[in-house]
Amino acid sequence: MKICYLNTLWHENKYGGGVWSYLHLLPQKLFSFGNDVTIITSGTNSDKVVNGIRVVSVGKVEVLTYKWQFFSPIFIYKRIRYIFRATSFILSENFDLVEAADGGFEHFLLVFFKKCPIITRMHGRTSGTKRIFFGKIFDAIENIAIRKSDGISIPSESYYKTIPSFILRKKIVKIIPYGIDLDFRPANLNIKKRYKLVGKKIVLSVGEVSYRKGFDTLLKIADSFKDRNEIVFVVLGAVNNKYFYEKIPPNVFILGYKPRNEVYSFLHQSDVFLSTSRFETFGIAVVEALMCGKPVVASTITGLKDLVKNGKNGYLFEVGDITEAKVNLLKILDNPERKKKMGKQSLVLAKSFTFEKVMQQTLSFYKEVVRNYENN
Repeated sequence: MKICYLNTLWHENKYGGGVWSYLHLLPQKLFSFGNDVTIITSGTNSDKVVNGIRVVSVGKVEVLTYKWQFFSPIFIYKRIRYIFRATSFILSENFDLVEAADGGFEHFLLVFFKKCPIITRMHGRTSGTKRIFFGKIFDAIENIAIRKSDGISIPSESYYKTIPSFILRKKIVKIIPYGIDLDFRPANLNIKKRYKLVGKKIVLSVGEVSYRKGFDTLLKIADSFKDRNEIVFVVLGAVNNKYFYEKIPPNVFILGYKPRNEVYSFLHQSDVFLSTSRFETFGIAVVEALMCGKPVVASTITGLKDLVKNGKNGYLFEVGDITEAKVNLLKILDNPERKKKMGKQSLVLAKSFTFEKVMQQTLSFYKEVVRNYENN
């Protein structure tokens, strides 16, 4: 199958975290399954082959914070230029299928002139953040593009339930989780020795330091453990709001962004994984923790509810409930046998998200969408 993969940030996220790590790997996996894959992304104009995959860059796109991006003439100009160039290139080729990994905005124009079926991958275009005027316009444009797509891929059952039915009506919709590589090897790194954490119990959190990821909640939870010197909280991820640095308890270690192989080293050597997010559509970091056999304590939100089975491979707590989170963490940290048992359950659940299984679902979905398009 000749597949066009539309992703503005593909070139920047080879070692990115969460969803971008998966979206970077997806075209490589599609290629390994015998497909002819072309990636259209942003960046300096170029047309090259990378590991057997054609990568076409059609111009740089400004990546700004949500608050200001719609007020920037440069951002608007470059985004529109990208849309026109990407659309023009796709129409000049003969693809069997186009997958848009950016939600709906980037293929808004294409859906009106399509020569082949288009699939929209919805992976969290809203984050619970209050939308400003231009943001609502952005949402309206995305909704049009999504509604005119031929298929929609959604990563979790709980996220699917939050999407308005009018967007999904008369579409082929599939819930396909993100895949992980069970054979990924961690870095040869002794975390406790390097960071002077020998003798400590590690509560690990992976994700950007931001309000959306609930970092303020994590700090409050950590502060409630100030009488337990043997328990520390380690945070891996880019810092999105430096204001938090003014309130860091002594038992919290913010180590910044780490490449994936080092992240896996931290996962293997930690005791429990903690997610305090306010919004997720799936939660790849949680799945990676499951893959490393770790129990998970997470907030009861979209996406994570599908991954953490309360009382089996971890515990759920209401968003912002510090007391409940602490009680759940102690149930694991103070009970080695329970930690071991839950870790085994995590490993069992992780096998549902192997790339092999996810690719089988993805390719089956592609074929169904193409078949339906040709018959109509």
